Amino acid sequence: VAPPQRDWQLTLGGSVGFVPKYQGSSNYELRALPYVDAAYKDLVFVRGLAAGANLVNVRGPRPGDGLRMGPIVRYGFGREESDDEALRGLGDIDDAIEAGAFVSYSAGPLLADLTLVKDVADGHDGVLADAGIAWRVPLTQRMRGSVRASTTWANDTYMGNVFGISAAQSARSGMRTH
Repeated sequence: VAPPQRDWQLTLGGSVGFVPKYQGSSNYELRALPYVDAAYKDLVFVRGLAAGANLVNVRGPRPGDGLRMGPIVRYGFGREESDDEALRGLGDIDDAIEAGAFVSYSAGPLLADLTLVKDVADGHDGVLADAGIAWRVPLTQRMRGSVRASTTWANDTYMGNVFGISAAQSARSGMRTH
């Protein structure tokens, strides 16, 4: 007899690491971030800075295996001109609310996923696609580790707003346009 399923699942954790001060920076800072992974009946979830719903949920032969698809909303950090001297004259980029869809497939220790989102809050105004694959390994009964490779594609609007320099920014900063 299988144990009864709980309606709520909650995992709490954290991470500490040296991360760029802003996307594209060569200056790093120590940053600690909490991690929350919560799910209700394998239907809705909050994972880190994202929330979504498994509207398609085809279960596999083992617990946790299967195909999931649905809508997702996530938070994206912007940057402030005051974050670094190198940003002087470039202006701020507001934080983003990104909405879109995801698909993930899990089989045993393997997890593959794809997410496509568009900024809907006038932060970076771009479109992002994230693809990843992970190999998960149980370390103890209550702890697991994973190795993950991922990549992100961004459209021209995102790249121009985050990494480009407009004529107005060039005039304020003294940097060349690109």
